[in-house]
Amino acid sequence: MSALLGASVRRRARHALGAVRSDAVMALSRLVALLGLVALVGAMPWLSSNDPALTILRATSAEREPTPEVLESIRQRLGLDGGPLGSIGHWLGGLVRGEAGTSWISGRDVGPGSWQAFTLSLGLMGASLLVALVVVVLLAGPALRDGLRGRARPRGGAAAAILTSLPEYLLAPVLLLILSVYAGLLPPYGWGTPAQVVLPALSLGLPAGGLLGGLLGDAITATFSEGWVRTWTTAGIGRGPVALAVLRRAVAPLTGQVARAGGGR
Repeated sequence: MSALLGASVRRRARHALGAVRSDAVMALSRLVALLGLVALVGAMPWLSSNDPALTILRATSAEREPTPEVLESIRQRLGLDGGPLGSIGHWLGGLVRGEAGTSWISGRDVGPGSWQAFTLSLGLMGASLLVALVVVVLLAGPALRDGLRGRARPRGGAAAAILTSLPEYLLAPVLLLILSVYAGLLPPYGWGTPAQVVLPALSLGLPAGGLLGGLLGDAITATFSEGWVRTWTTAGIGRGPVALAVLRRAVAPLTGQVARAGGGR
């Protein structure tokens, strides 16, 4: 008995150790990928055939002559004289101190502008996901309703196919013309008010909702044809628990698509 217990403990320990190693390898690979991406972005000014100092001079003051003295002063001022490794190291050192660096062109701090752009993108993503959620409910709700009532339902749908086939770059100007130019219901440009969020949220959320709604509707229809649903129904289990179980089983394979919908298709 003690030998069997010891073998079971050893198997569990090996399994736990294997899981820890797998998580460590995954975390290390992600860290290496992140560092590689930072190194690639930091080395981009040197990957082109032009001198970074000359490029900065042309962008900031096209009238100045690119003399060796002027270019050398730009390199020393921006820390370019150490090459890509020196520039990346200088930026990482400032990042540790909470400084995201300054723009080579404008000379302003990068941190506030980056944070503002991040918050704007996050707000737009949230509004787009809200639109996509409404579309998913409208498209997948009938499939859930018919499944609970025992009605046969064909897979696919015209509405989901139409919404999915509309690219954002085509849907955006069409909505702009209809809702802003002709109807005058929404502002055609700007950002800062809820009304100005509607057009971009619709442009991103409608195609994503059409894709997810079509996939979820087909998954719900397929799940209702499985044997365990009939068993539960015969056993007298209510529609609420059956609907929750069907949704859990149908949504699980679509988590990757949901993650992709957060940033557009």
